[in-house]
Amino acid sequence: MAITLGYYALVLSFICCAACVLACVAAYATKRDVLVKVSAYGALAAFACLTVSAGVLVVCFFTGDVSIAYVAEEMPRTTGSLSWLFKIAGLWGGSAGSLLFWAWLISLFSAIVAVKVLKEGKPLDIMALAIAQLVLLAFLGLTLFSDNQPFMPLPDAYLDEDGNLSPIAKSVLGMNMLL
Repeated sequence: MAITLGYYALVLSFICCAACVLACVAAYATKRDVLVKVSAYGALAAFACLTVSAGVLVVCFFTGDVSIAYVAEEMPRTTGSLSWLFKIAGLWGGSAGSLLFWAWLISLFSAIVAVKVLKEGKPLDIMALAIAQLVLLAFLGLTLFSDNQPFMPLPDAYLDEDGNLSPIAKSVLGMNMLL
């Protein structure tokens, strides 16, 4: 369930981001208010979808759901009073999660610009939104179309018959202790 929700939210954010870029270019060229609103709402939708996608990973870290390979690989081994902090840091502990986290930060910036576009609709703001969405599209493309994707399922070889991590997998997988 978590794999499906996170992955499809990521795909939907890619689609919203691509639609936003096209709408921004068309809005800048034609000066139509409808396209300005479409581009702003596309950026807000991409931010919402990326928030869901990153939230799925964070929830999996907190609940210990190791059905996602990235969570199993970056799960912290600490059990102290600060273990919640390491669980949050698991989001950006590996390359796939850090790309997702950076994409989320870029989409947050884009959402702020999109709100400004909805209020004022200046041509410079529309182009700033288009450039931010192009950068976001590149990050999402790297996240979605690389071999190191954050929502890959954990192979069954790492699980025991109850669906938990096997003792050997627990000793091999986990967050880098240097973090």
